Order: sequence, then C-alpha cells, then structure tokens
Amino acid sequence: MLLREEYDNATAMTRTLEANLTETERMLIEQKNRNDNLTKEITELKGVRKCADDWKYFKGTFYHFSTDEKNWTESRDACVTLGGHLVIINSQQEMV
Repeated sequence: MLLREEYDNATAMTRTLEANLTETERMLIEQKNRNDNLTKEITELKGVRKCADDWKYFKGTFYHFSTDEKNWTESRDACVTLGGHLVIINSQQEMV
C-alpha cells in the first residue's frame, strides 16, 4: 500500500509540475511579445528624437512639407535631394 501511495503522490506531483511548466511557458511567450513591442516602440521613438525640426513623424515615416511652389518634376527632385521620395498623402492625420 505504501508503494501505491508514493506512486499516486509522484503522479500528482508530475501533473502539477506539468501544469506549472505550461503556465510558465505561456507567461514567457507573453513577456517576449511585450518585449518585442517595447523594442519596436523604442526604435520608433529614437527615430522621432532624431527628426529634424522641419520634418514631421507619422507612424514610422518622416515627412517634409514644403511651401515652395514647384511642378511635379521639381518637387520630386527636391525630395531626392533631401534623401526622400515624393508621396501621396492618404489621410488628414498624415498631413498633421
């Protein structure tokens, strides 16, 4: 009878440890996801900090709004000179 009790206790302990392991693995994955999100946010914020005064940052992209009147070709060339590309603004938020 003593051997059976030890077996039952060991089986119960194994189940408890397996459940704890599963929960720990779930928490580890959750923490890794949080860490990945924070790393992305830090990278974006570093970009914002480096943003020149006359540039605007929106959702991971930098924009420069010129008030100079130019045709399309001149505008494109000015963007290339600044290291960028002429873009189409798709939303009101993008223009802020």
